[in-house]
Amino acid sequence: MPLESKALRFFVRIAEYGSLSQAAKSLNMAQPALSHHIGNLERELGVSLFSRKAHGVVLTEAGQSLMPHAVSALRILDEAQSEIERQSDTVAGTVRVGFSGSAGILTIPLLLKTARERFPEVRLQIVENYSATLLEWVKTDRVDMAVTVAQTVIGGAGRITVPLVEEPLYLVGTTATMSVKSETIRFAEIFEHPLILTAPGNSMRMALEKTAFECGQSLEPLAEVTGLAALKAAISSGIGNTVLSQCAVVDECRKGELFARRIVEPDLRRTIVLDCHKRNPIRQTEAVVRDLVIELLTALVEDGAISGKVLPRE
Repeated sequence: MPLESKALRFFVRIAEYGSLSQAAKSLNMAQPALSHHIGNLERELGVSLFSRKAHGVVLTEAGQSLMPHAVSALRILDEAQSEIERQSDTVAGTVRVGFSGSAGILTIPLLLKTARERFPEVRLQIVENYSATLLEWVKTDRVDMAVTVAQTVIGGAGRITVPLVEEPLYLVGTTATMSVKSETIRFAEIFEHPLILTAPGNSMRMALEKTAFECGQSLEPLAEVTGLAALKAAISSGIGNTVLSQCAVVDECRKGELFARRIVEPDLRRTIVLDCHKRNPIRQTEAVVRDLVIELLTALVEDGAISGKVLPRE
């Protein structure tokens, strides 16, 4: 019996989220219904595709074998649909956009709202993950494009990299852990109170490690926390500070719950980058979404919502 595209889409979405509940939420459907579809698919194939864990699901060996074929099959179907739609003047189809952490906090709601107003026939699929994971997903065509952050902008096979914004980094904490008399703080001074940092490999952590090494400082965090929400909760408790972009804590700073001081001498910065899957020719729907992402991020910087400067593009 041939596999249905709907079942394959459900399978891929669960694999991407690693959670039935999160996948069901993203699909706007009940979890039992999603479980039923996947159960039917597993019975049809005669194998288990997922292994259930305490905090989600992971692909079995059979699931790992199916994943690249499912992604490829769905891409072919989407391209066929887009090719048919391209023969009309209507911009329509599905575009998968990834965002890394704080890069999507202000951009995602604006992108969804503006895309719906301008391109009502375009369906956006938004996913959030770490930059390194999203870069691999762009390369393997699991997402069409991704807004990521990097200490150093490096292109790669299978993707086109467009640097968009250079943004400064801030020491973030409460009045219990740092003085708020100045809008800036020297890099050497950030070590005067305990630091709670992201795990090694994160763009923020890489920027800190590189600068600390160049300045002869020892980077010894009080704790390492994975996940933006958990990191903000940790520093809100008043036991330490962290380093983040301003847009990551814009709401908390506006409410006076947290304070942010720009790190200077030397300046600590990172780059917001748009990575797109290398496709020739590019689908019309992808092109309009790509241009819209660039337009919105540029506007957020120019309006002061995101601190930093817009980088020139070729």
